[in-house]
Amino acid sequence: MKTLSHYKKTDHLALSPHLSTSEYHCKCKNDLCRFTLVYPPTVKAFEMVRLEVGGPVYINSAFRCQVHNEAVGGARESQHLQGTALDLAKPARMGFFEFYEICQKHFNFTIAYENENFVHCDMR
Repeated sequence: MKTLSHYKKTDHLALSPHLSTSEYHCKCKNDLCRFTLVYPPTVKAFEMVRLEVGGPVYINSAFRCQVHNEAVGGARESQHLQGTALDLAKPARMGFFEFYEICQKHFNFTIAYENENFVHCDMR
């Protein structure tokens, strides 16, 4: 069983040296979306990717509420709903597959979205 951390959407706290709850919150504007689930091993893997990349890595999507997940066409059982997934944008300073390989080293599961320039990473 996974141990998840639970935060209010109004919280703006550091999860790690380079990641805050603000970046992890659902990006929707739904008034009913009031909390964020965070899986600490996902945060640790993100930090490892950032360290290996050598600079900032932008998060396109982290936790999603059910409404937002449906709106963006997410999978019904999406790891984003559980706070275990991040969609990471490829940094401009490196090639796509170089970044993808770094993500593969630190996350349990990855999907390359080369045309959209991001990697889905999760700790399922």
